Amino acid sequence: MLWHIRVSHNIYKIGYDISTETLVIIFSDRSTRYFRPVSYSLYSRFAHAQFPDRFYRKVIEGKTPEVLPA
Repeated sequence: MLWHIRVSHNIYKIGYDISTETLVIIFSDRSTRYFRPVSYSLYSRFAHAQFPDRFYRKVIEGKTPEVLPA
């Protein structure tokens, strides 16, 4: 699992599981959401986005299937 910590004010951590292509987002309030399938390139764009909150709203939220934790 790859992790980026303190991504933005609202997003505390993002993680990516390479074997299952799952994106994990931990928000500032410690709630966790899992999304799959997510390509590594999408995770990389998210991890390096200048405005990660906006990237989440426009690219991931509502467009990528949310799954239950494994």
